[in-house]
Amino acid sequence: MSFLDGLFGGNAKNRDLAAANASSSAALAQGRSAALAALNAGKAPAQGYINTGYDQAGNQIRSGQAGATGAINTGYDTARGDLTGNYGRAEDAIGGGMDRARGLMNPMIALGGKYDSMYADANGVNGAGARTAFYDNNVRNNTDFAYADELAAKQLETKLNASGVTGGRAGALQLRQGAQRVEERTNAMLDRIRMAGDRGAGTATQLAGMEANAGTQVAGIRTGLGDRLGVLETGRGGALGDLSMRGGQLQAGLATGRGEALAGTETGNASAIAGIEQGYGNQTAANAINYGNAKAATRGQGMNAMLGIAGLAVKGFTPGVTGATPFGNMASTANKMWN
Repeated sequence: MSFLDGLFGGNAKNRDLAAANASSSAALAQGRSAALAALNAGKAPAQGYINTGYDQAGNQIRSGQAGATGAINTGYDTARGDLTGNYGRAEDAIGGGMDRARGLMNPMIALGGKYDSMYADANGVNGAGARTAFYDNNVRNNTDFAYADELAAKQLETKLNASGVTGGRAGALQLRQGAQRVEERTNAMLDRIRMAGDRGAGTATQLAGMEANAGTQVAGIRTGLGDRLGVLETGRGGALGDLSMRGGQLQAGLATGRGEALAGTETGNASAIAGIEQGYGNQTAANAINYGNAKAATRGQGMNAMLGIAGLAVKGFTPGVTGATPFGNMASTANKMWN
């Protein structure tokens, strides 16, 4: 080392300061890069965890909504089936009752129709041939009538004999009495036939009334069923609508939360990066200041040494004597080296 290197610090010391400053700056830059890389590497997994969590929550909401929808539909379907079944059984009961009533009443109606036709035959409504056939079958050839008439004739003959009535007079009485008996029996038979026909017609009228009443009841049952089913389906729609709305609100809340969480990671990451950059800038500035101060200190030390040597030269200087000190040109020489 030359004398002036020792005096002013020289290149070796400056190189040491520069090397230390460069090493510090490199370490600072490396730390900055590592911190930024760690932040950027951590942001993606954090956002992935956020998305995974919100996706799972969304799936759970959709799954729960689907399950609730199925439960609502199952409940309303069950209620619909019960309601339809109950109304159906009521309608079946009416139909069964009407079937039994028809089974009992239709034979009476059919028999009444038969007697109505016989009564029409007897009155000639269905023609003279039908009237003659009716009387032949039911009066002239009626064995019950013949037996009863024979018995009545014998009783009358006994009375007449006992009374002394004989001959033509007895025959006339017998004939008149026989005709009267035939007329009475025929009228009684016709009355019974007419009454039987009337009962059949009355039964038919009664059955018609029952049919009409049953139809009204069935119509009321079906109307009531339709009304109840309408109310039921309205309730189903309302329940499903509320469920869908709540699901939508939850999904919207999740979307908002996801956005806020992701925005938070972006904001946090940006803030952390800003902090790193600010710290890096501050430390870099501090390192530059320290480096400059260190270099200035070495120059200050050299200047102080120069001034000390100059003082020695002054003490040994004899005024008026040219070249009295061997350091007469040191100041100019040091000035040249400094610059």
